[in-house]
Amino acid sequence: MSEFWSYGVTTVPQRVNNLLPRTLASLAAAGFNSPHLFIDGLADAKGIKGITSVSQRDQQIGAFGSWILAAWELYIRSPQSRLYAIFQDDLIMCKGVKEYLEQFEYPKDGYLNLFTFASNEIIISTKPKGWHKSDQTGKGAVALVFSHEVMYTLLQQSHMVNKPQLPKGHKNIDGAVSHALVTQAHLTEYIHKPSLVQHIGCVSTLDNHKHPDAKTFPGEGFNVVKEMT
Repeated sequence: MSEFWSYGVTTVPQRVNNLLPRTLASLAAAGFNSPHLFIDGLADAKGIKGITSVSQRDQQIGAFGSWILAAWELYIRSPQSRLYAIFQDDLIMCKGVKEYLEQFEYPKDGYLNLFTFASNEIIISTKPKGWHKSDQTGKGAVALVFSHEVMYTLLQQSHMVNKPQLPKGHKNIDGAVSHALVTQAHLTEYIHKPSLVQHIGCVSTLDNHKHPDAKTFPGEGFNVVKEMT
């Protein structure tokens, strides 16, 4: 990683030798090689292909705790990065996404959701390829990207502080991020046509039901730089 980027993948021990390797391979093909791995629990991380840095804890803290601590650690380790990304451990991605995002003029008023949820695909069905405003409900925390300014804003929001005290405070990361950034900070969630990510897990790391497939996802072989620029 460079000062331009700080990114990581959240996982749990049962995924380390399951869906995680495919996710890491797909991320590497997309340009996100050697992400920081955040394991909620203890697992043998030695020899995981494509991983050079790992954070893990001996007692699990739950999905929200793992996600928000990952966000804080990425920010603390690299407080001057221009872009931050947190990925779930059960996704596949188009080729060249990292380079594509580096060429994109990042919106000052929001954040990017690389997984285009089914309800959002309906909204953008008649719109051209590229970035669009979502329905602002924050569906899917599979792959989220924040500018430095937006990450700074996210970490200050009271909702992220109060979340562990709420019902289901250990889950629903997507809704928490949306509430913090869209409702509290008055920012905007942006999605892409076609979806740059597909969710492949039957049950997500965040302990939710499986997301509906992104029907617009063109596949891992789709090079977004060549096709979109």
